[in-house]
Order: sequence, then structure tokens, then C-alpha cells
Amino acid sequence: MFPVDRHRRSSCQAPLAPSNGASSNAASSKGAPRTWRLAMGIVGLAMWLTFFAATTASAQPTGSDEPSGKRRASDYPPPDPNEAPEGYFNLSLGTFGGMQFWTDFVVRAEWRIQRNEMTGHYRLLDPRNVRQGWGNYAHCLQELDRRLPTDPAAADRHHVVVLLHGLGRARTSWRELAPRLEEEGFRVVTFGYASTRGTLSDHAAALDHVLRHLERCETVSFVAHSLGNLVVRRYLDERPEPLLGDPQRGRMVMLGPPNLGAQMARRLKDNPLFGIVWGASGEQLSDHWAEVEPHLATPSFEFGVLAGGGDLAVTNPLVDGDDDLIVSVDETRLPGACDFRRVGINHTFMPESDEVIELTIRFLKQGCFETPELRQPIPATERR
Repeated sequence: MFPVDRHRRSSCQAPLAPSNGASSNAASSKGAPRTWRLAMGIVGLAMWLTFFAATTASAQPTGSDEPSGKRRASDYPPPDPNEAPEGYFNLSLGTFGGMQFWTDFVVRAEWRIQRNEMTGHYRLLDPRNVRQGWGNYAHCLQELDRRLPTDPAAADRHHVVVLLHGLGRARTSWRELAPRLEEEGFRVVTFGYASTRGTLSDHAAALDHVLRHLERCETVSFVAHSLGNLVVRRYLDERPEPLLGDPQRGRMVMLGPPNLGAQMARRLKDNPLFGIVWGASGEQLSDHWAEVEPHLATPSFEFGVLAGGGDLAVTNPLVDGDDDLIVSVDETRLPGACDFRRVGINHTFMPESDEVIELTIRFLKQGCFETPELRQPIPATERR
């Protein structure tokens, strides 16, 4: 959107004739700052695009003996609680909570330890997203244990629902659903990850770390939007069954999942901006889908799929068939789902939809979107 010039006259307003040469000079001098601001804006945009290009180049899958569909972009070592704590002088500064450069590794009552995917350092955020410490992982964990030894909700809420946002989104996607789930008696964990800065394997490893640090969790369920569904499926491929002492798996609701890939991503793959903006995860949906798909597990527990589209006024010409402007309905269907629904909502706003929220809560509680008799399962034999 172009900026609004509040001083611009209406087209039907007659121009004012300058009374002398000074008026003409004044108009010229007023135009100069606007030209300067425009030039600075263009320079700033160019700098940001260069920055994103550089960070995207550094966030491509690294060479390894792993199959290409399992490779990670990050070469940072895993968090080590036994290393010597090393912290830095901290000012309690407000932050944006993570966005595209930070990934959660521990979440405790909305306090969270995050890693910067550009530098590898960690920070501790409080529930207001104010930084309360930074340094290495051991230091942040030490600070968290000192400030909040236990999660108060863990005393009587043992069923945890983990929420995962989509590509290019953030934890704020769940501002409508999260409080509703808490009203229903669930303990909610919003998992934030730098979706454009790593591969599905990177995000799945961080999810695994968060899950292993949940307190007194007996059952864990998932609600994921878009790419978040593939993160869960990648995690399940690495951990097909819970380990001894891990919580049992409850249910999962998939919102607009690109379970069969994303043809829009494949059609945009040759656009140089695609890789710059969407990073390694976006490229896995386009160039490398054939290598990635075999390493995405189908949940062995109950899951349901909600697809957008159907009643939308417009459709995406880059996507064949009925679509939600990003993913086609057919691409969402994963054989083995015990229920399926199509809702007339576009892809971006699915997590905030009242209808989607009601259907999600119902599925988490009873394993179907409406009633058992009205289930629309996707047969495990359906051709993919």
C-alpha cells in the first residue's frame, strides 16, 4: 500500500497560483524532503533484501550423510544444560517475541528460552516478551529455574495442546484459539520457530526439545496450521512412538496442511524472491518435495483435517481445483484421517476463525468435528 499524503489536494480543487517566485521556491523545497525519504526507503528495502538473501543462503541444508529430505540447515550444537553457564549483561528490553529469527527450546508457563538462528545465542523471555537474560543455553536455563522453578498449570492440567504456526507466521496466530483451549481445561503451549530460517528437520528437533521439557504432561495433542503440520509429521518420523516416560499422544487437528505438497510453491520456485523470503522450508515444499515426503510420518493416533476454500469469492489461478488461496483442498487430504471438513475460509485466517475454533475444540475432546455418525474419514487406501 502506498503511503497516504495527507497534504495532497483533491483533484477538483483548483491549484493556487504562486504570488511570487518565493512561493515556487517553497514548493520546491518541500518536495525535496519527500524525494529524500523515498530514496532512503528504496535504499532501506534494498538493504533488507540483501540481508534476507544472505541469511537465506546461510540457512540452506548442509551437506551430510543424511538423505536430503532429512538434512538440517543449522550447524549449531544441540542445547547443552551441562556446559558452563555464560551470560551477558542484560537490560530488560521488550521484544517482538521471536518472529522469524528465534526458535523456542523450552516453554514454561509462557516463559521461554529461544535460540537466535542467525547467531546461535539464547535468550530468556518472560510472558510479556521482555528479555530477562541472554547468553548460552545453560545460563538461560539457570535463570529460568531461578525465576520460575515449576509451571503452576502443571499441578492440575496434564493434557497439553501444542500449537504450531505456519510458514512466515508467528505465535500470535493463536491469540484467539489459545485462550479458548485454556477455558476448556487444556494446558496450552504455543511453539514458535524461525520457519523461514531452517528446514523441517531443524524445526522438528526444536519441537522435540520443547516436548521433552514439559512438566507433568500425561497427554500431548497438536493443532497445527499450514507448514506446522509438516513439522509435526517430521517429528513423528523421528519419534514414531513415545519413549519411556514420554507423554502419550492424544489427537491432532490439521488446519490447511500441505500434506501432499504445494503446487503454488512449485510454480514459484524459479522466482528469485521465493527462496529469499521463504527460505529452506519453502524450498523443501517446491524443489525437494520428492525427497522430503518419504520422511513425513502419518500420525498413528487420531487426527482430523480442516481444509479452506469452497465458499471463497476468489480462487488462486496458480492452484488447480478448489483452494484456500494457498493450498488446494486435494493437497490437504492425508489418508488415515478419521474426519475431514472443508470450511469457507482462506488459508491465512483459519487459526482465527470462530468456526475453525469450534470444530478444533470438538475434535480434541471427542475425536470428530461434529458427531461420530457424521464423520468423513479419509480412507488409508486413498490414492495420494
